[in-house]
Amino acid sequence: DLDELILALSTSRNLTILSLASNGIGLKGSTSLARLLENQRSNLEYLYLSENSIDNESAIMLADSLAKNTKLRTLCLRGNDRITTAGWSAMLKLVHSSPSIDGVIKSNHNLNNLGMLTDRKKTIAIALDIDDAKLLCESLKLNAIRDRVMKASVTSALGVDNANLLRASLHLNDATDKILVARCKILWSHARGNINLGIELSMVTGAMPRILAWIGGEPNETNAIFVQYHYPNVPKAKLDIIRLNSIYR
Repeated sequence: DLDELILALSTSRNLTILSLASNGIGLKGSTSLARLLENQRSNLEYLYLSENSIDNESAIMLADSLAKNTKLRTLCLRGNDRITTAGWSAMLKLVHSSPSIDGVIKSNHNLNNLGMLTDRKKTIAIALDIDDAKLLCESLKLNAIRDRVMKASVTSALGVDNANLLRASLHLNDATDKILVARCKILWSHARGNINLGIELSMVTGAMPRILAWIGGEPNETNAIFVQYHYPNVPKAKLDIIRLNSIYR
């Protein structure tokens, strides 16, 4: 019984990785896991829930449970095709809540993987024989196909711009300086027009000098990167600079 398993796991300080892939946990299982993720004593960092019939209701519940979670880094949702706009929007709101500066600051800045990104950057330090090398290459190709399907699903649900923002926010969350993470997300929200820093900062004494300290004294191509969240960059840097200019005005 999953409830009994979660209850037992909730008392463990040593559990950091949990894989329940392809177990058909659905809504009931997601409810139990949400309680585990809300438990401040949990040290879980990696949770794999691929191929589990998770739908929008379950995804929203999991996102809500992570609002104050500072431990989980990976929540693999690959292969849960019943997650659509509502579910992915909840994940975007979790890692980048845009309506206000306070909302962005209180976003989750630790979760950095939803199963749609595959790490290709690790150096292979051990020599492999030809069969193992072929197996590794084919496995990576297969992973790439699964990643593209996942990315296409998220893009279809959220639209290109929000999908870019979700992926960029997850990538940004991998940084260790969480204050810098929050600052970048605030500036991204300003660039998107979700936050008007001119209005919001006027209500926060001493905030404008801090903003200028983040991004420099004058608008230019260098500090434009702070409001450019697309990867790879799309040709909208000039528009971003214009929006950045409104901070200086």
